[in-house]
Amino acid sequence: MTDPASPDDALDEFQAARRRQRWTRLAVTAAAFVLAAGLFAWWRLTGLPPLDADKVEEVSKALDDLDHLPREYHALIAAEAMTELEAARLPPAMTEAFASLKMVPPERISAVALQPFADDPESLAAWSVACPAGPAAIAAAGESGDVDALFADCKLGRWSLIDGTAARRLSVGRLVLAHAAWGWLVDHHSETELERRILRIFLQG
Repeated sequence: MTDPASPDDALDEFQAARRRQRWTRLAVTAAAFVLAAGLFAWWRLTGLPPLDADKVEEVSKALDDLDHLPREYHALIAAEAMTELEAARLPPAMTEAFASLKMVPPERISAVALQPFADDPESLAAWSVACPAGPAAIAAAGESGDVDALFADCKLGRWSLIDGTAARRLSVGRLVLAHAAWGWLVDHHSETELERRILRIFLQG
């Protein structure tokens, strides 16, 4: 038969257990703090510069006045808005493509919009966020002209920039450039509702 533990022994064990619990809580809190600090550092390193407030105001006002302009000009105004806002955010080849669209006839728009994806690594990376098949999907759509297949195979509808029925009216180039731009912003956790609005106008008019 063992001797019962003395009150002093029981108190010592209780206090030791309390100390272990306290140190465990401190360790968990410290680990959570380190994780949060690491995530914040990652967010800062991989994010994009913020939108310029003055340009945001100008572009927002221009978009609010679109109803006073013929619908056929809406997409080009949206392209100009992307040029104004995204100089420090999108890959330069993509902002150059948006800027060039107003200077080419309608039949050249698709080719100009696709230029960044010929050999620019950042633009191709942006498109690969939108469509894991990457440049192979562009090549297939460019050869066949099958926008339906491009839209469906790349699941472009998941971002709600345009639906599949409306997308049939677009060239491959416009569809690719808009979704690559949004993919780049999403991948850098820097997308805004204003940019979504602009890209929807770029695609839908």
